[in-house]
Amino acid sequence: MKTKFILYIVFIFFTITQSKAQNSITATTDRTTVGTNESLNISFACTGEGNFSPPSFQNFNVLGQTQSQSGGMTMIINGKLVQQGENTTTFTYTLTPQSVGTFTIDAGVLTSGGKSVKSNSITITVIQGSTKGAGNAQQGGKGQDEGLGADDLFVRAEVNKTNVYKGEELCVTFKVYSKASLVSYGVNKMSSMNGFWAQDIDLPRQLSLGKENINGVQYIVGTLKQSLIYPQRAGVLEIDPIECEFVARVQSARRQQNNPFDQFFNDPFFSDPFGSFGMRDVKVTRSSNPINITVNELPAGAPESFKGAVGRFNFETSVDKTETKTNDPITLKLKLSGSGNLKLTDPATPEFPKELEAYDPKTVDNTKILASGMTGSKNTEYLLIPRHSGEYKIPASEFSYFDLDKKQYVTIKGKEYKITVGK
Repeated sequence: MKTKFILYIVFIFFTITQSKAQNSITATTDRTTVGTNESLNISFACTGEGNFSPPSFQNFNVLGQTQSQSGGMTMIINGKLVQQGENTTTFTYTLTPQSVGTFTIDAGVLTSGGKSVKSNSITITVIQGSTKGAGNAQQGGKGQDEGLGADDLFVRAEVNKTNVYKGEELCVTFKVYSKASLVSYGVNKMSSMNGFWAQDIDLPRQLSLGKENINGVQYIVGTLKQSLIYPQRAGVLEIDPIECEFVARVQSARRQQNNPFDQFFNDPFFSDPFGSFGMRDVKVTRSSNPINITVNELPAGAPESFKGAVGRFNFETSVDKTETKTNDPITLKLKLSGSGNLKLTDPATPEFPKELEAYDPKTVDNTKILASGMTGSKNTEYLLIPRHSGEYKIPASEFSYFDLDKKQYVTIKGKEYKITVGK
């Protein structure tokens, strides 16, 4: 009779709990005031089941996204583990502001069974520069900068070469190495890349984690930022550090064994199977190592048509017609392709006869930015309108670059075109 009564009470408890369970979504932030060179985290805690749709994050750049999950209450009934309550999935986005001002981050939406629930919106104030602790709203009870040594979590900068020519391309990668699980991260301070022209490489919005062994120690590794950089002056240039803030999940120290309740909750049943008991979130700040790059001046004797191109290139020219009538336009095309600092260079402007009226050129950029380098093409078109009849000559265009394989300047000549213009 007593057993039936207990089961009846448990049944009522489960029924009441299930009837109250419903989808919900709450938005929180780790700061409400942020500087233009800092980052912030926006988290959406989704309880229940459904599809989550984040807001557009207007006026902010998304550096990365992490996802974590926690379960409901676990009970023992007749010797069996029973999970009770709704799961909560938290989506955390790391953002950097695009400009100064006060902005509203719209609500996230959780949709299930044709019904949608929205989170609260969040207002963020962005000020110039940086502001540590000014107007920040710390939420979630995350720990202090303790519990993780310098060898347990660190940020490392890596480059594919340290001795280059002025204008030569190199790739810099900033990685995080951690022995603990990472809950979220943010970049507080970017590298200034003083003396370099930089082009960021697109990375997944969510930090992609892998494993790497360093001196027999296994680390969780993720790429925080990756850029192609091009030195703009000779000498020894420094890639200065980036500063990042992490929230890592670490094992808490066990409670003192002088209390029967402490002893009960310190049982391995509560700490091992479910992974949430005996754990705590620790907030730490880490900076990457600086790297010195030796930049050599380009050799003397550069051709007159050299405009700073360094790499490996091809150059072609074409016209759509060589016979036309007055006021009938002609199109001259210059195609530059290859690998190197494509975005920083263009072919020299051709010399056109004064009888051919030339309009400002239109350039189409088809370059790709990858860790292996910048490749693709740039197509430049000139619209020419002959105003008088006659025979005219468009001189051959030239393009010069410094060839990294040959370690010398190379000049490529296009074609010369004779244009016949009738009345």
